[in-house]
Amino acid sequence: MHVEEISWETWQERNPGGTDAQWAEYQATGKHSSFANMHPAISKINWVYFREGVDDFEAGLQGLLDIFARQRGYVRQHTELLAAALTWEHHQKRTQYLLTGQARQQAEDWLQVRFPEEQPPFVPTDLHCEYITESIKNAHNLMTQVFLAHAEADAEVMQQILGRLQREGLTVWTSATDIRSGEDFQQAIHRGIERADNLVYLLSPAAIASEFCQQELDYARSLNKRVIPVLVNETDTTTTPEALQGLQYIEWLPSEAEAAQADRGRLLLKALKDDAAYFNEHKVLLTQALKWERQQRNPSVLLRGYNLRHAEAWLKVAQTRDRHQPTTLQTEFLQESLRQPPAPSLDVFISYSRVDSDFARKLNDRLQMQGKLTWFDQESIASGADFQQEIYRGIETSDHFLFILSPEAVNSPYCADEVEYAQKLNKRVVTVRHRPVDAADLHPVLAAVQWIDFR
Repeated sequence: MHVEEISWETWQERNPGGTDAQWAEYQATGKHSSFANMHPAISKINWVYFREGVDDFEAGLQGLLDIFARQRGYVRQHTELLAAALTWEHHQKRTQYLLTGQARQQAEDWLQVRFPEEQPPFVPTDLHCEYITESIKNAHNLMTQVFLAHAEADAEVMQQILGRLQREGLTVWTSATDIRSGEDFQQAIHRGIERADNLVYLLSPAAIASEFCQQELDYARSLNKRVIPVLVNETDTTTTPEALQGLQYIEWLPSEAEAAQADRGRLLLKALKDDAAYFNEHKVLLTQALKWERQQRNPSVLLRGYNLRHAEAWLKVAQTRDRHQPTTLQTEFLQESLRQPPAPSLDVFISYSRVDSDFARKLNDRLQMQGKLTWFDQESIASGADFQQEIYRGIETSDHFLFILSPEAVNSPYCADEVEYAQKLNKRVVTVRHRPVDAADLHPVLAAVQWIDFR
C-alpha cells in the first residue's frame, strides 16, 4: 500500500515555510512520487487501487480478497515448507529434519509448479530449493543426478549453477556441501562421483591447473560416467584436458547478461535430462557392484528377483552403446548374480522412517557384511516398480521383520501399514531402538517385543 504522489499542499504541510523553488527541486529529484523510488519487487506487481476519492473502497477490498484466494494452496505450501526448511537450517541441517514420504513428494511437485500464462505469486527461496533436493537425495540412498567438479577460484559461479539446478529439483553433490566432518576427503569425492549420474566439469584456467579437478575427471571417466563441460571462464582450448577434447561444452560466462545465462541454464538442463533414465540405472548398478567388491565380493549383496531381471535387461541394451558402456565390474557383478541359485527367502525386511535413513543404511550394510540377505527399499526396488506391491512382496519373502524404533517411525502411517501386513502373515518381529520413543505410542505388535538398544 502506497501513495502514488503528494501534492504541493501536502508538501507545504510537511515543510512549513517551504518556497516554490524548493518544491520545484523536490519534484525534480522525484521525491514527490512513489514511482521513482519504488522497490523493483513492488513496481512489477499488479496493484489493487484504493485511491481516496478516485476508487471504490468495496471494489478494492474485494480485489484484495481475490488476491489472497488466488493460488492459496501453493502460497500456503511456501510458508509451511519455509518454516520446515528454517528448522532444518537451525538444527545444522541434520537428516532427521528432512522431508519424508508423502510430504517429500508433495514438496517435489510444488517445486515443479510453473506459471507460464500469469505472473507467479513469488519465487521459491534458495533455501526452499536446497531443503527439498536434500530431502530427495536422502530418500535415494544419497545418490544424485550431478557431481559438480570445480576449482576454488570458481566457487561463485559454482554456487550460481548449483542454485539453478536445485531450483529445477535436481540433486547435486559438491565438495563444499557434501563432505562430512571427519570424513576422508578422497573417499568422499570418489563416493560422490560414484553416486552421481553425471559429472559437470566447470571449465576454466583454474580448473585445468587444479590437480583435484583432474583427479575427479579421471575417476569419472574410469567409471564410464557422462561428463558435461561448462565453460565458466575464458580458456585456451589448447590446454583443455584430453578427456574433454571433442566434447561439446556449454558456456556460462559471468560477464553474460542475465537473459543469456538463463538460456545457458536451459541448455545444461536439456543435456542432463537427455537419456537420464539410462544414466540413473548405470549409477544404481555401479554403486551396488562397488559395494559387492568392497565387501570382498559378499554374496549377500548380489542382485535377486525383480532387480536382477531389470538389471539384466538394462545390460543388454547398455552393451550396444558406443559410449558410457557398463564397466567390467558391473558386468562381473551381474554375471555373478545370475549364477547364484534363487534364494527361497531373505533373512530380514528392514522397516524404518526416512528420517532415520543414515542409521538404516549403516545397519543394512553391517547385516550384509554378516552374510544376511536383507530387503532394504533403497536397494530392493528398481525404478518403475509398483512400490507398494514390492514392499508387500519383500515382507512376504523375509524370515524376519525388523523395525527401527524412533518417534517418526512409530507415528508413520506407512510404517504402521508394514507392521500390520507383517502381523497378518505372522512374521517374526524384531525391534531395534535408534532413538527414544514413548511406549504408549507403540503399535501393539511392536509393544509386545523386547527391543534391542542401538541408541
